Formats: sequence, C-alpha cells, structure tokens
Amino acid sequence: MNPILLAMPLRGRGWALPKVADGLAGLDTKGLSVKAYFRFEGPANHGFVERVADAHPEWLPLFASEPEPTVRVGRPWKAEGYRHMATVRDRLLAEARFWGASMFSVDSDIVVRPDTLKRLISHNKPIVSALVRNHAQAQAYNMMMFDGTRFTRRGIDRDLHGSGLLSCSLTGACYLIDRSVVWDRDVRYVPDKQGEDAGFCRTATAAGFSIFCDTDSPVAHLMAPGVELS
Repeated sequence: MNPILLAMPLRGRGWALPKVADGLAGLDTKGLSVKAYFRFEGPANHGFVERVADAHPEWLPLFASEPEPTVRVGRPWKAEGYRHMATVRDRLLAEARFWGASMFSVDSDIVVRPDTLKRLISHNKPIVSALVRNHAQAQAYNMMMFDGTRFTRRGIDRDLHGSGLLSCSLTGACYLIDRSVVWDRDVRYVPDKQGEDAGFCRTATAAGFSIFCDTDSPVAHLMAPGVELS
C-alpha cells in the first residue's frame, strides 16, 4: 500500500474548523500509512490541531504556518486568489512527492465520512473524488466536463447522488491523487480562470491521467455558517 499524504490548506473559515476536525478525527485509516500536512495561513485556532493529533497520533501530523496573505477578495481579485492557491497546493503536491506518497487533498470546508478515504482507494484510479455539492438550490457538484473550450456542468446538471463512479474532466474539494500522478512532474497546480483545481486537472489530463468522481460517496460541504450541503 502506497503511503498517503492527507493535505489541507487552511485559510480563514475558522467557524468551520471544529466540524472539519471532527470529520478527520473519525476518518478510518486503519491499516493505511498516512501522514497529515496542514498548511495554516494565520494562526491555527479552534483546537483544530489538537483534535486531529489526539485522534490520530499515528499520522505524525506536520504543520506549516504562514502569515495571513494580503490577497484581496471580491470578483476583481478572484484571479489573484486563484494564483495564490495554485502556489499553495503545488507546495502540498511537492511535499507528497518528497514522501513518495499519494495525496488525499481535502478543502478546509469539507467534512469527510469515516469511509471516505478507503472508498476512494478501492477504486484504484489515478484521480478520484468524493461527491461534493456546491450550490444550495442548483444541482451543481464538484465535477465538470470539458467542452473543448472550458469546463462546464452542461449535461450533468442533475442530482448525481447514487450514480456510481463517473468519469469527468474536472473535480476538486475532496479527492485522492495516486502516487503515479504525484510523481509525474508535468502534473502541477497552475493558475486557471476556473480555479486552481481546474489548472491541476488540465495538466493531469494532458499527461494522460483519467479523472473520476464517486457519486456514492458524498461528503458534507460547509458553504457558510449554518449552511451545510451533502
């Protein structure tokens, strides 16, 4: 079994961290070789570090703390934020490469289920994600298709729960990247107008790797205080 680096950049969203930590604390990693790398921007808070480390001391968690970035927010500055996050996630990918590990990438507003990681491993795919809902009203999830110009939800804008393992062109939020992908230096997180996950998926597809989403494995998405989608 390949070692696995659980990688999570933590930026803001302090209100979400207690639930996110509880999800990680309950994650079943028995029989797996897992290390955890949490990259904080600004101080760690809400007992996140302690909660995860107490539940999984065998993960030997690694923590990196950086000053809060001066990236501006809002629509005019979205591209600047995407560039910053592409840099952060590429550092996490480099860390997985250093450890010779697959990478389990999880956003800091995702609450995993106990079986999430083992389900993704069982598919034995280069890149495979859990199902994440991204909109409270629309049927919008963390998978898109490439139409020759851009990534789009056209054709998959329906309830995807229980649809099995689906091939897609873009995923994100909660996904497992096999070691064969991590080791390919042509695969990187690069800035993209549709987000850093889009840049990663473009380079992975260009390198010949396929992407999937397990729609039978939903996880909770903490969209905002009091708004939890699953």
